[in-house]
Amino acid sequence: NVDVYDFRMLKMEQIIFHHQAIWTNNDGIELWPPLNQEHVSYTRIENSNASSHFPCSDILTIFNSDKIFNILKLDVEGSEVDILIRLLEKSRRLPRIILVEFDIIRKIDMINLFKLNHLIMLFKSKNYNIFYRDNKNFGFILD
Repeated sequence: NVDVYDFRMLKMEQIIFHHQAIWTNNDGIELWPPLNQEHVSYTRIENSNASSHFPCSDILTIFNSDKIFNILKLDVEGSEVDILIRLLEKSRRLPRIILVEFDIIRKIDMINLFKLNHLIMLFKSKNYNIFYRDNKNFGFILD
């Protein structure tokens, strides 16, 4: 039941946003602000004009820490399936809600279809249900 998250009752001081670059491992990948200021997605292309960039953290390093994450929002331009498979297979802790844009749907082939099917089976095995869908955007909630 999605009613457990009535955001109207929250105060901003109760919400903590963790702005982090997430990847499937800690292999030194860094994300830079987009070269085109009209874009919002960070990129692996180095931007020498940028004042800051983010080192990517392994999803397991983040979720197996002492922090509590109730909601995970992913928009990672095609890496979402690999990241979620790693999280659901290996993490000691899982978020109550996962919001994700599945860019993989744009370039579906046999490998991506297999990965997507595996991810769906993992969601089911961990007792997640879909509570929202709009085009490529999905919301999953842990029952």
